[in-house]
Amino acid sequence: MNERFISVISKKRAGLDASNEEEELFSQIEKEEAYYNDYVTSGPFPHFFSMALPMIKAGIPVRPIQFENLSRYDGCLDDYKCILLSYEWMKPQSAADHCKIADWVRRGGTLIYTGDRKNPYHRVQAWWNTGEMNYKDPSSHLFEILNVPEQNGIHKAGEGKVIIFKTSPARLSLSETLTDSWLRVILDETQPGYTKRNHFIMNRGPYKIATCMEECKSKDPLILKGNFIDMLNDHFTCVEEKCIRPGEVSILFDLDKIKNEKERIIGTTARIDKFVREKKGYEITLKAAMGIDVLMRLKLDGDLKKIKAVDEEGDIKNIDYSFDKQHSTVFIRFPSTNQSTVVVIE
Repeated sequence: MNERFISVISKKRAGLDASNEEEELFSQIEKEEAYYNDYVTSGPFPHFFSMALPMIKAGIPVRPIQFENLSRYDGCLDDYKCILLSYEWMKPQSAADHCKIADWVRRGGTLIYTGDRKNPYHRVQAWWNTGEMNYKDPSSHLFEILNVPEQNGIHKAGEGKVIIFKTSPARLSLSETLTDSWLRVILDETQPGYTKRNHFIMNRGPYKIATCMEECKSKDPLILKGNFIDMLNDHFTCVEEKCIRPGEVSILFDLDKIKNEKERIIGTTARIDKFVREKKGYEITLKAAMGIDVLMRLKLDGDLKKIKAVDEEGDIKNIDYSFDKQHSTVFIRFPSTNQSTVVVIE
């Protein structure tokens, strides 16, 4: 079956129509157990991504948790409110891990378990079915500790809850209806009233990193308004509105976040060795690789009078610059010769 997967993927990457071949393949995967078993062990890793991608495509951040950390670090689950779990591929190393999970749930966490217990590796000799243990699969042991029934539904456990969805995770990728049902249960119980979105925005200091995703039901672009520097533009352009279409990523520098700063290098293609304020302005020592242009956007404290650049041999560089008075920033551009260069700004 992997050969058929590779054939479909290769055709799509080459821009060819593989829809009929793809539809036939997934129809067989859905109906025939042998094909399905091949699918769950294939390169696409459907057990994991069938749970993760619907969340991401709904605009909900997802972070993998290293299961081994449960026994290594106390409180490693404390930062999480909701955990998606399935044992249809990877299995827990010991029963002690379940004590950590159960304690987290009872203190208010929401555990969402997805699995139909049909994975053949449930039957290998392991801690949950040897010695004094006699469980069909590791989830049975976990549910017993939590004192919840092994059936579909939402079950209270201390201050938290356990949501059981008795479906093999990989089957979520084979049915849009099943995925929507699974996702609706999660959203209703964890984020009531949540509206799906097709974008993510992450703020790191003055930086705003945003992406608008493809393969979402909404095809609307993400519109951001403010006073920004477009960090992915070769002129570090000042923009007051940024339109991010599906499939695009943007990194913006928010000028409103540095209103109290008098000067700052916002973006540059050079290495900055020194940036000091002088009586009449600024002195910047920098260096960049030969054959490229040094590009730089700076915030200044005051109006711009003149700029000059001199390399280590004393040669004056031909320098282009433009001053944006509205945002008190200047854009500088000059060719690099791989020499240390001093830029003086008055």
